[in-house]
Amino acid sequence: MTQKLCVLIVEDSEDDAFLILRKLRRDGLKAHCERVDSEEDMRDALAARRWDVIISDYDLPGFGGIEALALWKASGMDIPFIMVSGVLGEDVAVEVMKEGAHDYLIKDRLDRLVPAIQRELRDAANRRKRMVVERALDRSEVQYRLLTEQIADGISLTQNGKYLFVNSAFAELFGYPDTECLVGQAAFGHLVQDQQDSVLAWVRQLEAGGDGPDSFQGRCIGGDGRAFWVGANLRSIIWQGSNAVLLTVRDISEVKEKERRLEEESALLRTENRLLRSSMKDRYRFGAMIGKSHPMQDVYELVAKAAATDAGVVVYGESGTGKELAARAIHDLSDRRGMPFVPVNCGAIPEELLESEFFGYAKGAFTGAHGDRPGYLDHADGGTLFLDEIGEISLSLQVKLLRAIEGGGYSPLGSVAVKKPDIRIVAATNRDLDAAVRAGTMREDFYYRIHIIPIHLPPLKERRDDIPLLVEHFIKTQGGNASSAVMDGRTMHTLLEYGWPGNIRELQNVIRRYLTLGTLQLEGTGTVEAQVPEGGDVQDLQAAMKHHEKKLMVMALEKNRWHRGNTARYLNLPARTFYKKMKDHKLNSA
Repeated sequence: MTQKLCVLIVEDSEDDAFLILRKLRRDGLKAHCERVDSEEDMRDALAARRWDVIISDYDLPGFGGIEALALWKASGMDIPFIMVSGVLGEDVAVEVMKEGAHDYLIKDRLDRLVPAIQRELRDAANRRKRMVVERALDRSEVQYRLLTEQIADGISLTQNGKYLFVNSAFAELFGYPDTECLVGQAAFGHLVQDQQDSVLAWVRQLEAGGDGPDSFQGRCIGGDGRAFWVGANLRSIIWQGSNAVLLTVRDISEVKEKERRLEEESALLRTENRLLRSSMKDRYRFGAMIGKSHPMQDVYELVAKAAATDAGVVVYGESGTGKELAARAIHDLSDRRGMPFVPVNCGAIPEELLESEFFGYAKGAFTGAHGDRPGYLDHADGGTLFLDEIGEISLSLQVKLLRAIEGGGYSPLGSVAVKKPDIRIVAATNRDLDAAVRAGTMREDFYYRIHIIPIHLPPLKERRDDIPLLVEHFIKTQGGNASSAVMDGRTMHTLLEYGWPGNIRELQNVIRRYLTLGTLQLEGTGTVEAQVPEGGDVQDLQAAMKHHEKKLMVMALEKNRWHRGNTARYLNLPARTFYKKMKDHKLNSA
């Protein structure tokens, strides 16, 4: 050491103090020493604050080494304090070190004094350097925080997968009341699962000094439950000697919504153009729906718009108005037309079977589960799931369906595998779903997820102009001798004046009965005979037998309310034979 050290020696003996000074100089330490031997002198010496090291005798009369140690600690001076003693005492050494002394030496072993001083001086210098650096870092962090608080974008600093720092804009963007709610928490937990894993992998690459994408767009769920889109930039920086990742984010939900609307409008235009190119012969029909009335033209327009998007649709209408036909038209005109259309009558499934029917089950899930069985969501993957009578499903199933169609996926019964289907929901009901939400039988979040485009099908009594078209269609589709039947003006007038509580399904069954039995039977009206040429419908015995067999089957079906199983038993026919005869006579129910 080239600089002369200022050494304060606390010693009652001038000879002992001189021995210490001589030892220091002999061992190559340039030192200026002063001696004190009382509390008052030591207080004055410490007040000067010019010392580099203090060497104190433990065994002082009156004013001892422990008292000197206490005064040094009270002064707050960060300099080495070394205690020396004439005797070796383990208890004394423990006491001295516990009180804060840097070393304890025996006077006859002063050869260790200079190495001890040099070691402690180096440690003190290192401590002061660290303090300077830490104070500088503290000032830098304060300045950085002040700067980032003036920026509108959200800013975060992450290290080892956790937030070290976030600004107020970041906390506000993600729906947290203050920044402390996020500091120390796992980073990027707000991203939806399908993006979270990839972003975390990029961050780990950057923290390891590797390369990765410097920006991304992602869908997030805030602490307040709000869903939104963010655009983010990533950058690797050095923070307190280690790699960290600086992230800036901004809300781009409005931009993404504009992109979505533009995409939907483009798809709508494509669909409308495709429909406009349809031939003029189809002007009175749309898909399998038939009608030229103004109410049906409005329905056609809504169906076309619904087909051009992937939004949820609810088709409202009385029983028999053709809700499934409207759903099929939406599917057949959409981009999913080459994929499955899976109709489900929600009211016909027992409550205890709903979950297994929708989500399927794995082998061994319950007694009788001898193999894996896919559910409706598996069958409809990539296509459209038509939920007829949507108001019949339970609240618990609504929760699971909502999670499945919003990207959270589902697991079959008895399985831990998560499936994420790509399905579009088209629902139908004759109930008031708004009232169901108010009554608590339908979840509000489920309602708003499926009820994007409502389509109301008019009852047949509000579209009487379409009855002749429908009658013509049903007559043509019966085949056989039915095609030769004549619908006279009086019969058509009767059909036009009837109230049709069963709507199109009732009309179809009435026409089938009229063509088969030769009578028109409507509640509250008389019986009208069909105008069928006597010699034109039966030409030989075989044809006559078929004709009367068909009449017998229709009467049996009417008696059994068109329940095929009951009718087969009523006629004492095997079910397979009965179904084949129904197909031969084109008697499949509507």
